[in-house]
Amino acid sequence: MALRNTAVEEMDLVTNYLSDLIQKQVDDYKLVVWYDPECAYADVVELHLVPDLNDGEALNIAPLHELVPWKEANKYWDELMEGKYEWSSIGKQLREKGLVTGH
Repeated sequence: MALRNTAVEEMDLVTNYLSDLIQKQVDDYKLVVWYDPECAYADVVELHLVPDLNDGEALNIAPLHELVPWKEANKYWDELMEGKYEWSSIGKQLREKGLVTGH
């Protein structure tokens, strides 16, 4: 449980940092500029996946595999796309969208 709490605390730090950065841009310039030349964020957004905490951190972060510096995210993404974890909310959503290639 301590590892989970540490991961949540780290995600909170990143979220708070990004939130503060965005707020500073809005305060200073009245706008936010988002640069995404590889369209990695756009690709994730277009999936319209709803995270489910019951799936666990690994499956929830898997759709962000191109954005996060965690090698396991790519492994979990590949497994999701192959049809593994069909019990999970993320797996069901991917299957409903016709994106799962396996099983």
